[in-house]
Amino acid sequence: MKKGFDVFVGIFSVIGILLFVIPGVYLLFSTSPASLFSAVKDDEFLRAVGVSLSSATLSTLLILLFGTPLAYVLSRREFPLRGLLENLLELPVAIPHSVAGVAILNFFGRGAFMGKILNLLGFEVYGTLTGIVIAMAFVSAPYFIGSLKEGLRQLPQEYEKISYSLGRGRFYTFFKVLLPMTKGHLLKGLILSWGRAVSEFGAVMVVAYFPMTSTVFVYERLETMGIRATLPYAVLLFLITGFVFLFLRILWGKYAESKGFEG
Repeated sequence: MKKGFDVFVGIFSVIGILLFVIPGVYLLFSTSPASLFSAVKDDEFLRAVGVSLSSATLSTLLILLFGTPLAYVLSRREFPLRGLLENLLELPVAIPHSVAGVAILNFFGRGAFMGKILNLLGFEVYGTLTGIVIAMAFVSAPYFIGSLKEGLRQLPQEYEKISYSLGRGRFYTFFKVLLPMTKGHLLKGLILSWGRAVSEFGAVMVVAYFPMTSTVFVYERLETMGIRATLPYAVLLFLITGFVFLFLRILWGKYAESKGFEG
């Protein structure tokens, strides 16, 4: 019986590797070094990569700014419809991201109420870097908020009470006690959000086809030039974003190990 189970697990594990691992590895060996060298000199591609990296970083900072207090409220406060709000915050993970792009334009577009406010402040959403940042933040915020919320919920409320009993205020307790003690969850959430943001395509394409992000660039090349001509750009993008993400994950893992919490 044990042997039969081992065979079952082994076969399905191999199939899982073929489905979830090998396509990415195979991509890396699908083009020549000469093609990669030619692609890396393409100014349009480099600009698109720059747009993606900068937009993903800005969206992650936006999530940090507004998602941190929201995670605190959801983890520490009881209020009507809190469960509904938590579910709504997780919806961007499940809904088609082209639909997410339409939702963003409908709310932040030029004719919408929030769009008019942004216009007064000098911001435009459709076809701008601002729109790309908002789209990336919308689809990747659940990863950060969920991670930090879980960390705060695991933290006993006695720590806050002790801080208050020592005469410390709410701001001090939040920034000097709670956040440092949940730093692991916070950093992990930021890394996951950044990785999700930099890979976003559907919402970004709807909100702002230009300035072109790297994902939209690859799609445009695929549509106009075919898969063979697109492969060098896909490989480069795989290497660039993969390297940055893995580098952050390794740093996070070493940090987590040094602090003695789960990485």
